[in-house]
Amino acid sequence: MNKQLKELFPQWVTKKQDRNLTLTNDLDSLLSCTLLNMIQGYEINYYYTFRGIHVLNPNDTRHSIGIDMAIKNGMTWDNHVVKINKDDYVNPLSANINALIGINQSNYFEKFCGSTALQVYSYYDIPLPKTDEGKLFMLSIDSSHLGHYDDRFKEIHHKYLELLGYTELIDLLNKTSLWEVEWLKQNENLSFKNGEVSYRRGDKEHAEKLLGLELMIPQGEFQLMQEFNSGKGKISHTNNPIYYDNIFSYALTGRNFINYSTYMRGETA
Repeated sequence: MNKQLKELFPQWVTKKQDRNLTLTNDLDSLLSCTLLNMIQGYEINYYYTFRGIHVLNPNDTRHSIGIDMAIKNGMTWDNHVVKINKDDYVNPLSANINALIGINQSNYFEKFCGSTALQVYSYYDIPLPKTDEGKLFMLSIDSSHLGHYDDRFKEIHHKYLELLGYTELIDLLNKTSLWEVEWLKQNENLSFKNGEVSYRRGDKEHAEKLLGLELMIPQGEFQLMQEFNSGKGKISHTNNPIYYDNIFSYALTGRNFINYSTYMRGETA
């Protein structure tokens, strides 16, 4: 990772914290959790959706690190755009390129359009999958490859890959068709139900073969711990939830749309 970019990340990411991890509902989060377990020994204890948090071991009362979560407060690895206006509040403990460089609604199409996992790989200098097929599959996660194939975003897409130290991935994409990457993306069929991770038959093993690692699938049963109110809609029709006293998480899901979750009445973090 580019030195100047790396220095923008919060200091807590440099050493292991006395915390566990909170998983979300896609392969980007699961792979990121797996990488952080490999290099710093973190374990998954929570599972989050916009509607609530589920817990695996209620006796583990340590604070958690959100993975692929745009939370307002607390430590998190993330890749979402979290500012509507350029002067909006940003969680100072968020390890998120888009938050660190001030991406917002007005410059939305200049965003880092890559996965949380790609940031983790780069920050900790974790070796990428060994094969070209594995590298392309890793890039397909959270559609981190798409900007390369759109002339409107190709230049900015290459800029971020260069900042991450991945010019080799640019070369690989240059000789690979969009169809080939999309075909690999079919192996990303990860799903969650009631806090339990599941794959279509055979997908987990094939994904692990491509990535060259064993995914850290939580063992045990998640139980609902806390419910949230969830909301989404056009930004022009929504009060800026970033400043709600009871906001838990929020993210722009498009230049003009936002998703968020809030604590139930009377609850706090």
